[in-house]
Amino acid sequence: NRLSVGAGLTLRDGTSQGAGKLSVDFAYAITLISRLRVRKAAGQDDPVGDYTASGSMHQISFGFRHQF
Repeated sequence: NRLSVGAGLTLRDGTSQGAGKLSVDFAYAITLISRLRVRKAAGQDDPVGDYTASGSMHQISFGFRHQF
């Protein structure tokens, strides 16, 4: 499962005679990995044995852009 949210803002430079725009963007995302149980068929002969895995990944993005 993944959830993400983002926002952006564009500002115009009132002192510049040109287009002069500054854009700022921000985004955050999280990916949730649900619990997974693995049972090994080899039983006691397997040095790793059974295990359970789960987790989450976080991502942050931040960007600037200036148009002259």
